[in-house]
Order: sequence, then structure tokens, then C-alpha cells
Amino acid sequence: MKIFRSCIFFGVLACSAWPQLTHAQHSLAFEGSLGLPSATIQNPDGSLAHYQGISMRGGVSFPLLQWELFAALLTGSVNYLDLSNGANSASQKEFANHLGAGGGLRFQFAKLFVGMDYHIMAARHYSVGIISHALEYSYTSSSYYGGISIPFGSLAVGISYHVSQGVIPSGKTGLSVDSGYEDNLILLNLKWNTGASPGEFLGNLFQ
Repeated sequence: MKIFRSCIFFGVLACSAWPQLTHAQHSLAFEGSLGLPSATIQNPDGSLAHYQGISMRGGVSFPLLQWELFAALLTGSVNYLDLSNGANSASQKEFANHLGAGGGLRFQFAKLFVGMDYHIMAARHYSVGIISHALEYSYTSSSYYGGISIPFGSLAVGISYHVSQGVIPSGKTGLSVDSGYEDNLILLNLKWNTGASPGEFLGNLFQ
């Protein structure tokens, strides 16, 4: 079902972008994104804990290769998720904060793009109610994504769909087995193209 939803999402993006192909020059760019994640963590008994919340992301990108409508970009980003357990009740609640940084590659064709990211994440879960405790751990996650970005001068707005997966090591949590992690996320993106290379931007910044 998730693959089917992803195919529909990218199909709609392709149809909307195809009539508007333009030659675009990429430069050092800064990005900010906001979205609503849906995350799951596998419990030791095999059941799934479901989480919802908000995600914020800041990033930077610059081109490694450009040719006509195609560009390959190196990306770096900081990712933050604020989550609450979908099973929260009046007597028992669980919340979580995940924060991490990483990088990856993005491939853009006109207004459409796909990419891959790798993040090192630090997480903190805390429960309040009948049982109160806190748990901290770190894990790595890899993600793939795709979307569309529409330029308006030096700014661009867009939307993207991300799927991230990782494994939370049992040695970090004290649980008997490793726990699988996955989140699905639709992000609204705002991008500012500086019109300069990284070297030019830093040179202008310190003139």
C-alpha cells in the first residue's frame, strides 16, 4: 500500500511538472521544511508502536554536476521530530524527541527531484502517568524521497515525500532485541538559491 501511494504521489508530480520544463542553474542553496510524520517502532514482542507529531528540517545543497535540465547535488541537513504515542490516554502518555544530522545525494530533472539521505539520530522518549520513565538512545536512519520544486526567482517552494528506516540497537535501549524504526513524511519546502558557489558565498560573506 505504501509503494502504491508513493507511485501515485510521484505520478501526479510528473504530470504537473512535464509541461513546465525549464533550464535551471543550481547554486549553493539553503532550505527549510515543515511536515507531519507518521512513525512506527517495533516492540520486542513484534507489535508496533505508532507515533504522530511534527517534523522540522533545515538543510543546504550545492551542485556536483549540471547538464541541461539535469543536476546532481550534495546535500546536508539537520532533522528534528517531535512525536507522541498514538495510544496515549488520560492515565498514561509517551512523548519522544528525535534530533540528528546527516547528508546525501539529490538528483533533479527540471522541477522534479529524487534523493537519498543518511542521518545519525539521537532520541529521547519519556513516559508520564502510572509508569514514569525516560529512555535515551542513538541510531542511524537511511531515507529516500522525491518531490517537486517550483522556482520564483531566487526562491523555490515545493513538496516532497520521504520514507526513512533504521534499526535501534538493543544495546542502546536495554531491550532484549533490536527495534525497527520507520517514518513516512510529507514535507513542505522553502528553498533559497544564493546564486553563488560555496566559495563565492563565503567570500562575499566575509568581505
